[in-house]
Amino acid sequence: MINAQAAKSAVPVNLLTAEGEYADTATATGAWTLVPAGAAGHLIIVQAVGTISTGTLIGTIESATDDQGAGGATVATFDTITTANDAPNVQTAVLPATIGPYIRYKGTLSAGTGDIAVTMLYSPARV
Repeated sequence: MINAQAAKSAVPVNLLTAEGEYADTATATGAWTLVPAGAAGHLIIVQAVGTISTGTLIGTIESATDDQGAGGATVATFDTITTANDAPNVQTAVLPATIGPYIRYKGTLSAGTGDIAVTMLYSPARV
């Protein structure tokens, strides 16, 4: 559980910006993002889905050793979202801040479109 002091110091980083609907059968994939060197403790990844028109959405978090995806591997998978459990559907994943050093969100839509946003929260280390 995150304590109040950590919550106040949390810094958000967008992994996938909600810029309208992601396209039919497309993979909504964010860019490889460097986990900040000063991140301490855990990363909290929040997947927020407004609606999906048909089919399913399977969201994952991948980790890699560089910004091109070298050594890429899935490190977290969100519960599958369907038209029966969307609008809104917010899920979280908690990962150690030592993951990476690069991560990204990959959302696979089986059909239809989806409104998806994903944010990473981290707390900076104290000096």
